[in-house]
This record gives sequence, C-alpha cells and structure tokens, in this order.
Amino acid sequence: GRRPIVAGDDVTDEDAFAAVTSVGGIAIKIGSGATRAHYATADTATFLEWLHATALALENEVLNG
Repeated sequence: GRRPIVAGDDVTDEDAFAAVTSVGGIAIKIGSGATRAHYATADTATFLEWLHATALALENEVLNG
C-alpha cells in the first residue's frame, strides 16, 4: 500500500530512479541532464518547495479527512 519516492541530482542516482520506477514509484531528477526519472525539477529549492507543499496537503487531508 505504499509508493516509494526518490529524488536525486547526480548520475549516481540513476540506478535508484530505475529501481523505484520499476515498482511503480516516483523518481524525480533535480537539475538538468538526461535521466530515467519520469519527473524533473529545475533545482533543489524548487524541489523543496514542492516537497513542503505536498507535506502540507497530505497533513491537511489526514486532519480533515
């Protein structure tokens, strides 16, 4: 019942992207460059803004049903 999420900004993260997407998870590339991730964001600051907003939305969903 869980869905893994991985985010990374380096070529060494590509194996993790492949592993996560192979089991239906979400892979997010931070920065430019070719990637196996299905999602990408321009930089770390943008990723952290998305992560914070997502956490707040999930918290709201849990608290308010």
